[in-house]
This record gives sequence, structure tokens and C-alpha cells, in this order.
Amino acid sequence: LMQFFTQQGNGIMSSWQNEAACKGMDTNLFFPDSKGIVPHFKHLKGLCNSCPVRDECEHDVLTELVFCVNFREHKVGYRAGMSEKKLKQIATAIRKERAKERAA
Repeated sequence: LMQFFTQQGNGIMSSWQNEAACKGMDTNLFFPDSKGIVPHFKHLKGLCNSCPVRDECEHDVLTELVFCVNFREHKVGYRAGMSEKKLKQIATAIRKERAKERAA
């Protein structure tokens, strides 16, 4: 995880979003409803899995989460083919690894 995160660097431009399979879609589709369910999960998963810029999207959302101050309250929805829960699990692992490196 950390290798992927550091190799990409911090200079990713948002131009990748112009190539995203979800470009122009209603962003509300990517967030859970009042019951905590993403209604179009299967459609979004297929869309993300076929997206030509999925890696860039994943890097973007993980960077957002790793450096977020209000981590627990921060909402990112369904991105890069993963649920918000899964994304936060990965970001937590990266944050812990970064903390260990700083402490060493």
C-alpha cells in the first residue's frame, strides 16, 4: 500500500477526471441512502472496474483520506470500485504505516 501511495507522488492533476467513466454522472449516486445502502452498487462497481483511470481515482481518494483532519466524519462515498468503508480501512493502514515511519 505505502509503495503505491508514495510512488504516485502528490502532483496528480485532476485532468484524469475528464477520462473517468463516471464523468458527468450525478455524484449523489455514489453515496449511501438514508439506510446506509448505495442503491446502484452493482452498476457502479462495473463502471469503476472498467474505468481507464481507476488507479488515479484510487490514489486521489486515498490521498484525500490519509491527509484528512476529520477522518471519521469525512465522506467520500463509493469510489475507485470500493466502498467508503473499504477505502477508509486502506487509508487507516497507510496512516498507521506513515506514523511508524515518522516515529522511527
